[in-house]
Amino acid sequence: MQGEVNYDKGEKTGISKEYYENGQLKFEGKYLDEKKNGKAKEYYENGQLQFEGEYLNGKKNGKAKEFNENGDLIFDGEYKEGEEWSGKYNIYNEDEQLIKEYTIINNDEVFAKNYNDDGKLILEAEYSLKKEYGIRKEYFDGKLIFEGEYSKKIRNGKGKEFDYYSGEILFDGEYKDGKRNGKGKEYNNGKLIFEGEFRNGIKWNGKGYNKNYEIEYEIKDGTGETK
Repeated sequence: MQGEVNYDKGEKTGISKEYYENGQLKFEGKYLDEKKNGKAKEYYENGQLQFEGEYLNGKKNGKAKEFNENGDLIFDGEYKEGEEWSGKYNIYNEDEQLIKEYTIINNDEVFAKNYNDDGKLILEAEYSLKKEYGIRKEYFDGKLIFEGEYSKKIRNGKGKEFDYYSGEILFDGEYKDGKRNGKGKEYNNGKLIFEGEFRNGIKWNGKGYNKNYEIEYEIKDGTGETK
């Protein structure tokens, strides 16, 4: 790698430029005692801008923008001591289709949206990286099928499921480790058909109803009994 680098007592200091072997500019910025300091720009070998921002003692620090090799903006935000702290991210697939966008605030709170390859929304989420807890909405073909709480990337807490075709509620209750667990209500065509307790996704205690809201069966300790 070629370069235009200033040295002081054998250490890189001052404004510098570094190049790839093909002569393309790779880095332009400042050094202080061998470490990058101040505003800088970095480039891919094809000449596309990769990073524009600031360094402090060799680590990215302060406002910054980053781009992929096609020139798409993939990060616009702030670094602290080399760590991405706050900002907006965009992620693209091989066809340059946006498949995910998310915002991080203070290295903790995340607001995200995921899309399929057709550009339709499949997920909206708000969560805390530190607490591993959040609220999410899930979609199929752009239609809402679930909204509720989750932690460790699976359903945990209160939530609701919706019918893909009609949009009517199917379930309203509690989840644990991704399964219905705790109090819950099931619906069909908007009418209540069961309410009670679930365990590991199975109806455990409760009452089932017919279309006239009359008790049709009861379940106790996982065993059903028809009325």
